[in-house]
Amino acid sequence: MTDLNDREIGPTWFRRIPPARWLAGYCSAWLRDDVVAGVTLAAYAIPVSLAYATLAGLPPQVGVYGYLLGGLGYAALGSSRQLAIGPTSAISLMIAGTVGAMANGDAQRYADMAQAVVRDVISCGKTPVITGGSGLYLKFLTHGPASLPTADATLRAQLDARPLADLVAELESLDPVEAARTALKNRRFVSRALEICLLSGQKASELRDRWEAQTAKVSAQLRGLVIQRSRPDLHARIARRTRAILDCGAIAEVAALTNASANCEKAIGVREIRALLAGEITRATCEDLINAATRQYAKRQESWFRRETWLQAVAGAQPSRL
Repeated sequence: MTDLNDREIGPTWFRRIPPARWLAGYCSAWLRDDVVAGVTLAAYAIPVSLAYATLAGLPPQVGVYGYLLGGLGYAALGSSRQLAIGPTSAISLMIAGTVGAMANGDAQRYADMAQAVVRDVISCGKTPVITGGSGLYLKFLTHGPASLPTADATLRAQLDARPLADLVAELESLDPVEAARTALKNRRFVSRALEICLLSGQKASELRDRWEAQTAKVSAQLRGLVIQRSRPDLHARIARRTRAILDCGAIAEVAALTNASANCEKAIGVREIRALLAGEITRATCEDLINAATRQYAKRQESWFRRETWLQAVAGAQPSRL
C-alpha cells in the first residue's frame, strides 16, 4: 500500500519541492484551521517585521515584505511538514519601540488599534479579556475618548523647552484643582494638563469631570476585576520580575534599541539600563532603581483603579494556586 505522503505528483521539477511529497495526501478539512493559523501568524509577524526593519535602518514596509516572503519561501523549500515561524519575547522591546512610535503615546490611537483586535476576537465567537496597567488607555478602550483637545506639536515643543517648575506654577494658576490631582513631578502629566487648559480655554479638571459624568452609564454596564495583592507579595513579585528581565536579555535589547519614540524611552527600565550601559551605575543599582520605579508606578495604579467604581477588587491567589 502506498503512503499518501510519499505519492509522487506532477512533473519532476515539482517533485523536487519538499511539500510535493505530502501535498497529495492533504485533507481539505484541514484548510480552515490552516488558514486561521496563517492569519494569526501574519498578525504577529507584522509588528515583528516592522521592528527588524527599524533596527536595520530600513523603511518599515521592507520588513513586512522580507518577513512574509521569507516565511513563504521557507514553507515551500523546508523539508519538514511542521513549520513554526513567529515572534519571541526577546524582541518585545524592539516591537514596543517601533509600534509605540507609530501610536505616539496617544490613548485614542491605542483604543482604535485595540478595538480592532477585540472585534476580531468577538467575530470568532470568543470573549476578549482585556488586561493592562495604564488606566487612561484602558478607560479610552472601555468608555470611549474624552472630549479633550488633541496634542499640538508646536505648543508641546514650547512646553518642553520650559522648566518643570514654571509649568507647575502656570498649571496651579490656571487650574488649581487639576494641579492638586496631578503628579507634579511627572513632566508629561503636567504638560498635558497645561496643554488642555491652553488649547481649550477651559479648565482641564472641568473637562475631565464632565467626561467622568458622561461615562457613568457606561460603567454600569461593565464588569472589571482588579487583582489586589499584599504589599510584601507585590514587592517580591516586582523584584523577581525585574531580575528575570535583566537576566533574560533586557540589557542587550536596550543596547540595540534605536529610533525609539519618546514615550518608549520613558518606559520603566529603559533609562536605568541606559545608565548601566554608560557605566554610570552598577547592575545592582540598576536593579534597585527599576524596582523602586515599578513599586511607585504600582502604587499609582492602585490609586487610579480604586476610583473606578466598575472595577471589583479581588484578592490575588497565592503563587502555588495560580
